Amino acid sequence: MIGRGIFGNPWFFNMNYKINGGNREISIKDKFEILLEQVKIFEKELPHRNFAIMKKHFKAYINDFEGAKELREKLMETDNSDEVKTALDNFLNISSI
Repeated sequence: MIGRGIFGNPWFFNMNYKINGGNREISIKDKFEILLEQVKIFEKELPHRNFAIMKKHFKAYINDFEGAKELREKLMETDNSDEVKTALDNFLNISSI
């Protein structure tokens, strides 16, 4: 159960966040930073693996905000961490989040 609980929720054990009764809401920027970090680690540690494997994690981070579906669609077209960063940055620049 815990293994499934932390999928897409790296804050699961951090008591400073509201999810676990703490006092800090997880911002979309926080989620974007952690997603980008995960993508970079994937590329570094598993350079021989197909990047498409990483895409199954996008929904865990990109949800519950206006424009999430469209952003996920753009992310599904990416092939590396640079393209993911560009898509996330573009979204932040045009959204009011």
